[in-house]
Amino acid sequence: MMMSVFVNTSALSLRARENVHNQKFRECKRAWKPQQAKTGVVICARMNTKNVKVEDNKTEGGSMHVVRRTMLHSALLLLPSQRMLARATEPMVYEVFPPSRDNQDSINEALLTTPAGATLRIHPGVYKERVVIDKQVDLVAVEGEGAGRVLLKHVTPNPYESTLEIAADGVTIQGLQIRHSSPSVANNYAVFLRGGAVSLLDCDLCSVSGSAVGLEGGRHRLERCRFQGAKSHGLAVYGDLYGEQDSLADVTGCTLVGNGGNGVLVRGPNVTLLLSDSTIKDNFGFGLRLADCESVLANNDISGNKKGSIVTELGAGLDLKTGNSIQGKIMKM
Repeated sequence: MMMSVFVNTSALSLRARENVHNQKFRECKRAWKPQQAKTGVVICARMNTKNVKVEDNKTEGGSMHVVRRTMLHSALLLLPSQRMLARATEPMVYEVFPPSRDNQDSINEALLTTPAGATLRIHPGVYKERVVIDKQVDLVAVEGEGAGRVLLKHVTPNPYESTLEIAADGVTIQGLQIRHSSPSVANNYAVFLRGGAVSLLDCDLCSVSGSAVGLEGGRHRLERCRFQGAKSHGLAVYGDLYGEQDSLADVTGCTLVGNGGNGVLVRGPNVTLLLSDSTIKDNFGFGLRLADCESVLANNDISGNKKGSIVTELGAGLDLKTGNSIQGKIMKM
């Protein structure tokens, strides 16, 4: 169980409080034992007049991450000398603010200094970076701060760089607007899910050079997301490149409109699409293109797609449950 020590400095001046916390920080540093990194993440905190600097020994040599003072209102100190360890089994919440003249935070810097199981609360603003996630962590957009949204954007001349790439289990991404541009000939996605298990919730997704979301292997849940205006497909679901995992895309309550290719492309053996309560319309290819895969559809609105509503190829399975409104051709090739 993680223990916490709070220093009560409410009666002191800001400068006096800073001196107290800096002294505690020095004591923490003297007691810091690198070998304890094997059993948990030890965090020391130091307060100054603007920020709280959090230093951890998760990586060799330590690393620094700056967060707003509100994160540690009265300077939470986890002291290794008292064996106070923040373990991955006890989730931690970190605040991330958009870069500015006075703040050079980034989502990537926060990921470097947070343990598995943490939640990053992303405050509204523009984040121009490519984010790669390889551990269990949640990225959740903060709501209620005016009309602003969290925009994660990556424009690059380099191929094979999605804006957000995830290869981990138990990851949740919620409320982000994600944009992408890259000259890739493959893996050209705003979001690329490589195996694992990811929940993509309430996101707005687009790639002006490829597909909004690409999925290769793993079991993923996509709910209440909008895939609009991608140059290629809204959602592309493929089998695991190495054949080590099945692929499952569970898509619920999503909108896939105005994409240059198909609304949804599903291809490959051991690949399954579960599609429900979603709208697929006005795409320039098919609403759904299914090849050598399995699919189950219920309560969807599929209409206005230029080449037709649904096409199946290579023996693809199509199970139409109740509640679907399908306008346009259903073809078998």
